[in-house]
Amino acid sequence: MKQFYFLSLAFLFLIACKEEQVAVSSPSNVAEKKNIVSEKELNFVWSEVVYDAELQDSMTRLMINEAFLDTISEEEKAAIGFVATFVGNECDWDGAYKEDRSNLVCTVLDALDLGYQCSDTHLGFLREWFDSDTASLNVLSSDSCPTLPGGSTNFSEIESMHLFVKNNIITITSVINYGDVRQDVYKTKRERVYFNVSEEGLRVGERFSED
Repeated sequence: MKQFYFLSLAFLFLIACKEEQVAVSSPSNVAEKKNIVSEKELNFVWSEVVYDAELQDSMTRLMINEAFLDTISEEEKAAIGFVATFVGNECDWDGAYKEDRSNLVCTVLDALDLGYQCSDTHLGFLREWFDSDTASLNVLSSDSCPTLPGGSTNFSEIESMHLFVKNNIITITSVINYGDVRQDVYKTKRERVYFNVSEEGLRVGERFSED
């Protein structure tokens, strides 16, 4: 009788262990869903006046939220990288200028470890994430990708970039300075882009711009 009792306990214990294992490894586990994005809000880029010892002068430089880079998701990286692709972010030639314009390094893309502006590393990563967004894929081509260094006659330059994530929507709000040196025309705009996140990747949603 005792032997039967202990065998019954052992059997129930094995069943409980298997049920627990299924609960942990089940594909329906929220933590394993590819389209789950943690809720967060932070400043990723901002401008700050710093002193340059080499030039012996103060200048405005872009600051990057380095702490956030330690936890950034691939979805967030793709959204920020998409915005930074089409606006200046302290871009300059890495060494001597190359005729194919393949050595343009930009502060934000460099921080995201996406390589040179318009490189295969840069565009390849974004194309993978926006694979289901035809309109975005069309502008993520080598022909459409801009390679303008800072100081160009017609320029745009990020002043700040704010990230807000909630309910599988990534919102990037940027303050961007635009200028035409020849025409002596300068303006600042606040631009907001919404990215919808799903198991298929990212899609650009609504976009707003205001002076």
